[in-house]
Amino acid sequence: MPAVKHTHTQAPFSPLVDTPPATDRSAKSDRHLLYLLMTPVIATMLNFSAFSVALPIVRNEFAIGADLAAWLVIAYTLPFMVLMPLYGRLGDGLGKRNLIVIGVGIFVMGTMLAMTARGMGWLTVARVVQGAGLSGIMPLSIAIISERFAPTERGRALGFWNSVGPLFGIGGPVLAGLIIDQWGWRPVFLPAFIAGIIAFVAVYLGIPSLRQMRISYLRTFDWIGVFLLTLAVTLLIAFVSSRPITGVAPLRDGRLLLASLLTIVIFIWREDRVSSPFLRLALFRNQTLIRAAIVSGLRMFTMSGIGFLMPLYLVDVRGLSASAIGMILMLNAAALLLT
Repeated sequence: MPAVKHTHTQAPFSPLVDTPPATDRSAKSDRHLLYLLMTPVIATMLNFSAFSVALPIVRNEFAIGADLAAWLVIAYTLPFMVLMPLYGRLGDGLGKRNLIVIGVGIFVMGTMLAMTARGMGWLTVARVVQGAGLSGIMPLSIAIISERFAPTERGRALGFWNSVGPLFGIGGPVLAGLIIDQWGWRPVFLPAFIAGIIAFVAVYLGIPSLRQMRISYLRTFDWIGVFLLTLAVTLLIAFVSSRPITGVAPLRDGRLLLASLLTIVIFIWREDRVSSPFLRLALFRNQTLIRAAIVSGLRMFTMSGIGFLMPLYLVDVRGLSASAIGMILMLNAAALLLT
């Protein structure tokens, strides 16, 4: 969505305070945009909360170990992580709003598949589809908000938009626990499925598409770069958790590590030579960006690690029910909301 230039002076954004009459229409439009962009975030948080609580029950039903259960999480986070820059780049040519609609539609299909999965394989595929659909929500929404709001308003707008995640992260685990205790783990995806449909309709009907999809943009896109980066990251993660893949103990299969490093070298060599690379290497000269990426990575590493280990610990060691697990996981979201 292109930047909107306001010809009048705007009051600082506040969703709770009335604005002067001269800016009332613009302020309402801005708030309306934020509310609409919150709907995909709600679906994301409900899905994350649901699977965190359901993980121990899914593991027990399929009689798998923790290392294989981890791949149910990786199946979601790997495409979620790798496709983030892809959505960002494609948004420049296909329209950010258009890609949010497409992504939410993919997520809804993946969630439907998760609810009906009867085996480990199908559930893994469903998790991949879910991650592929939701990976563009955060970067595309942030880009739209950054284009829409002036620098003096942007921080407050982003903070208000982002607060909906922890808010639903409080109720999501509790709701998931109650559903699992009553009906099992498959219906636990239903709230996220409903939220996904609402988000699809809200964004499709509520946010106009101000940029036509240029299909020719896809023909000139650096798909080889996308493949090489995806392959390198996948091989590296397989090296970290190799037992379910190659039967070798984690961090011991040197073949996977060597293949990952070789793919990274080829990716860097190629991206430095194509005219329109998937990932511009010049970005890594920005020290602020590098520091922010490291901090963000450590944050996600910690949160995802807790989200995986805590439910297993509460079931295996403490013997708690799904409802109790949801109540404990709710505390983390509550702390996020306060900050």
